[in-house]
Amino acid sequence: MSKVSLMSVAMVAALGLLICPADAGTMYSVNENTDTLVSIDTDTFQITSIGPLGMSYQFGDLAWDSSTQTLYAVDGWGGRRGIWTVDTDTGQATLVNLHGFDSMFALAYDPTTDEFYGGQSTRDQGFFRFDKNGQGTFIGNPGFNLDSVAYDSARDMLVGAVAGPGDLYEMNRGNGTGTLINDGPFFNNCGMTYDPDKDLFWMIDWSGNLYSFDPNNGYARTLHRSGLGAHDGLAYVTLGGSRCVYTVKKSKSKGGCEVCPPKGGDYRSEARCEDVKDCDKKIKTIIACPQGNGTCKIKGKRSAC
Repeated sequence: MSKVSLMSVAMVAALGLLICPADAGTMYSVNENTDTLVSIDTDTFQITSIGPLGMSYQFGDLAWDSSTQTLYAVDGWGGRRGIWTVDTDTGQATLVNLHGFDSMFALAYDPTTDEFYGGQSTRDQGFFRFDKNGQGTFIGNPGFNLDSVAYDSARDMLVGAVAGPGDLYEMNRGNGTGTLINDGPFFNNCGMTYDPDKDLFWMIDWSGNLYSFDPNNGYARTLHRSGLGAHDGLAYVTLGGSRCVYTVKKSKSKGGCEVCPPKGGDYRSEARCEDVKDCDKKIKTIIACPQGNGTCKIKGKRSAC
């Protein structure tokens, strides 16, 4: 089966995020012919089979929770309508919750909200928020089919892909609408992820093509490999490495945001560290509102790694 409707990519703008040197990572995808988890090397593009998911997976997606170093999945079309964790050593999937929504094709983890965002395709159209227990909340209808969503940590945005038209969208976390950022040529149903080490988006699709998109060049698309077989879902994983944590000293909302990190609370940046001394002593940044429109202006003092 090869449905052609790729979801739009959502973006959220945030300024001044700290960035520390990142560990090399790898990508995970699912072979749609065998429902098997595979790894993909971003330098050699070598695909290595890991093991069966042990559940029905069709047009699903993968997302990496960097806060717990855990791979998550939604099973897509025709499965149990669930959100799962996936063992990256064996491929085995474990059910977290049956969310009950049809055709959930897209999933991404957003570290600024510590939540997942998902999208529907084909039978329904919708943009959703999921907590760590797999409970989903409908945000809005973007008016197009979402095939995959990826979080861009360098620009603090959610980007979605729409298969068929080949479009990429910036997604609004507050109302689920999308803004077109790239009107490209056809790609098939797919998984997409963001690679912070190369500052690229990667995509693998049911046609067996592996692409990259360059956000620094108008999301120009490059075909790296073809003939790989049908794959869907994609997650870039940086193994190991803690993040810098800051105690919030000042927090100011702008644009109507009502849920900024509170004064005295913790703010976890995307900056990696091995020791608290690796973190800047102070942070001054603007992040997207965790829920809804607007931004949060934060000042903080380092507290932990």
